[in-house]
This record gives sequence, structure tokens and C-alpha cells, in this order.
Amino acid sequence: TEAHPAEGWVKEQVLRLAALAEQFSNHPISRSIQEACADDLTGVEVTDVQERGGHGITAQADGHTIAVGNQRLMDALNVAVPSDLNLNGTTVLVACNGVYVGVILVADQVKVGAKEALSKLKAVGVSKTVMLTGDTKRVAEAVAAELGVDEVRSDLLPADKVSKVEELLGQQRGKAKLAFVGDGINDAPVLSRADIGIAMGAMGSDAAIEAADVVLMDDDPLKIA
Repeated sequence: TEAHPAEGWVKEQVLRLAALAEQFSNHPISRSIQEACADDLTGVEVTDVQERGGHGITAQADGHTIAVGNQRLMDALNVAVPSDLNLNGTTVLVACNGVYVGVILVADQVKVGAKEALSKLKAVGVSKTVMLTGDTKRVAEAVAAELGVDEVRSDLLPADKVSKVEELLGQQRGKAKLAFVGDGINDAPVLSRADIGIAMGAMGSDAAIEAADVVLMDDDPLKIA
């Protein structure tokens, strides 16, 4: 939705650097950054791409070391980020050669039918819905309120999702079952741990599809109920 360059940089440079690092990832955020970059990246050699789960991506391109991800990644690489970034939405921080160059703001679009899907789950007897997300508390709670999700766990690393599911499984009583719906590679361990793992198949990673009990091939959340 927005890109804010640091002093001495321009928006197009921030998007280009991010798109170079992200071009081999099929993560929804990566795809949106690639689509937002107007530059033709054909022929640019990108090497040493490292996807760091729950942090972001680092890569070598255009003779530069690029890092694209969250605050955890910047902290790990000792990149100083301005403390006054007060942006509403998911922030993707960009650094080049160890220097902060800008931030990209990404906003999730709620899937068509998602709100109706949740109300239908309640209608067929689902007692509680919980959102597990790596997104910030503010963003997660806004989406949850829009959709009518009962409980939100935010700022989660991939491993945190597993521990939260273990916690929810421990709260089950009687014949209750826990179903988990996901599509990303980071969701695979949770899909296999839940009583019922449901993968969104069309956009889902191979790992998620392999780990799931049920695969919805058209990614329609209404099909869950």
C-alpha cells in the first residue's frame, strides 16, 4: 500500500531492492512486493538467498547485500531502524549493506466470504475460533474484529504457532476436536499436530498440503463449514 524511503533513498529503490530479494519466494507478501516493483529485474543475478523463518529474507544482488523482513531480522543483523515508524499495517523493513533504506507497508485483504465462513462454522457447531498470526497485535485485532474471530494470538514465530496449538489441545474437554486451517510452509507442523489439518490448496505450499488431512483446492473459506 505504501513505501517510505529513508533519507537519501527513493521509493523505487526500496521496492527494487525488496523485489530482488523476494523474487524466488511465493509468500503472499513477497508476491505483492514483486507486483509493486515497476522495474524489470530480468537478468539481475541474485545469489545466496536465505529465507529465515519468522524473520525475512537476505540475498546478494546488484553487488549489494539486501535484507528484507521484520524488526527481528534487523536486530539480528544489527541494522539501526528509526524508532518513530508509526505505521498502521504490516511493515516490511529493507536494508542494504547493513544500512536501513526504507519500509514497505503491506495490508492484508480479507478473503471474500471469510466473514460468512466464520459465521457458518458457528452455525454447524464450532464453539470457538482462534486466529494465530505472525502479524502485529494491532493489525491482527482489527482483522479479527472485522471477521468476528473469538480469540487472537499475534506476533507469533512459526514455532510459537505449534506451542499455541499444543496449549489449545490441552484445553479440550470431552469429545472436542481442534481443526487448524493454513496454507503456508510455516503452517505444516501445526497442520500435522491438530486433530484435523485443513490446507488451502490452490495457493498453499507443498509442505502444507502434504501435512494436511483435508485440502481445499479452490481456497474458498466457505468450504470449511
